Amino acid sequence: MLISKYQGSGNDFIIIDNRDNFVYKEVEALGLSIQEFVKKICEQHVSVGADGVILIEKAKNPKNHFSWAFFNADGSVAEMCGNGSRCAARFSYEKGIAPKNMVFETLAGEIEAHIIDQRRVKVQLTPYHSYQKDIEIKTEYGVFKGHFVNTGVPHFVVFVEEDELDNLDIEKIGRAIRYHEYFAPKGTNVNFVARTKNGTFRVRTYERGVEGETLACGTGSAACGINAYLLGLSASNIVDIITKSGELLKITIEDDKVFLEGPTTKVFEGMLSYEIF
Repeated sequence: MLISKYQGSGNDFIIIDNRDNFVYKEVEALGLSIQEFVKKICEQHVSVGADGVILIEKAKNPKNHFSWAFFNADGSVAEMCGNGSRCAARFSYEKGIAPKNMVFETLAGEIEAHIIDQRRVKVQLTPYHSYQKDIEIKTEYGVFKGHFVNTGVPHFVVFVEEDELDNLDIEKIGRAIRYHEYFAPKGTNVNFVARTKNGTFRVRTYERGVEGETLACGTGSAACGINAYLLGLSASNIVDIITKSGELLKITIEDDKVFLEGPTTKVFEGMLSYEIF
């Protein structure tokens, strides 16, 4: 099976052209469910390793360029992934599946993407919704006051001081909030964000589905940018977010429209060995 691996700001994804549905046939022949297949190839050290798997599929609406099936590393299905959408757009352009300016289908809705140069990709996310301010979540690690917004997937955003950000146990606190009854039954992604002296924002994210801290999260960065703008913490509707990987993502808010822009990297392309199964 021919696979490609791309990463966007430290979020890495295995991408496969599945427009003829051959992946599902191969997985069935291996005696696996698609969830088992995804979990295995995303496993670190003993397999390819990734934050998720993206299957590029035929668009349901003929005016669109393609559709995708997106799976988190634990095999669960996600409605949307910001950095994944940027990687999928670049992959599809390089494979001749879509032009530089494209529209593709996700469970969260249609996504517009634009190839800016060889590596840089900008996507228009689906309109954000379900915004709630000043929610207090009590956990065994303390009370955390934050703000909720859905940017294609649910996100809880907590603003902290910059020195505090570096010392937080994201795995423990993030997991406690992610599974809190307030966000039941599906849970939420959790972001801790700090404003720097130069006006940018640093973020650390616990991702639902990955079930741990990731080097970046596109929809999480968008959620942080939206909150920074709506709460008056950013003087502009263009918010610079620095991910844990150190790369900068640019979030632009225009009414309910949100744009996510940043670099992507093609890591490799090659044949997947079935020995791992």
